[in-house]
Amino acid sequence: MLKALVQFHKTVHGAAAENIKWLYEKLGFKNDSLQQLTSHRWHKKAAAIQTLAEMGQQDCITKIYRYTNHSNYYIRSAAQVAVVKLTGFEGLRFLNMINQPITQWQQFCLLQQLASHSNIQEEKLQAWLMSANESIVELALKLVKAYAVHSIHDQLVQCLQHPTASIRTEAIMILKDVATATTVPILKTHYEKAERMERIAILKSL
Repeated sequence: MLKALVQFHKTVHGAAAENIKWLYEKLGFKNDSLQQLTSHRWHKKAAAIQTLAEMGQQDCITKIYRYTNHSNYYIRSAAQVAVVKLTGFEGLRFLNMINQPITQWQQFCLLQQLASHSNIQEEKLQAWLMSANESIVELALKLVKAYAVHSIHDQLVQCLQHPTASIRTEAIMILKDVATATTVPILKTHYEKAERMERIAILKSL
């Protein structure tokens, strides 16, 4: 029955979704999810996190947030998506403390959850672009591109000095979309010391 409620909740909105949420709480399923959250089995814990997020249990954000840096990939992935689903861009605050990499698939899932939110926080993007965690920089670049954040131009230029070529190349491609009067001279200067992949990106951008 719980699985049926969760699946149905995904397909409806408005009053119908609120009614399902009420039923989820009234029949004690929320308590079951909270109990599963303490399970030692990773699949039960991850399922509980996903269910609480789908049912919009805002009062459980603190409990879910503590798992965003969990050693188990499935648990932390579920928790990261859940806090973003529940709070939007603010939920990405876990990027300030995680020491685990964020896979490409996980980045896609996070961006998908953010698609309906517009509360972008530019100062946080600036900090994430300078992160020592390469996957956080990758995600930040995707966010800059998705939201076309022009104020991040100078931080993107700094990414041209990143030790990883793929990040430098992505920064070049995004600079094209948030260009200023200084962008072209900067790209031309970088071209002289760039690798082949970056040079192709620069030529396309110009």
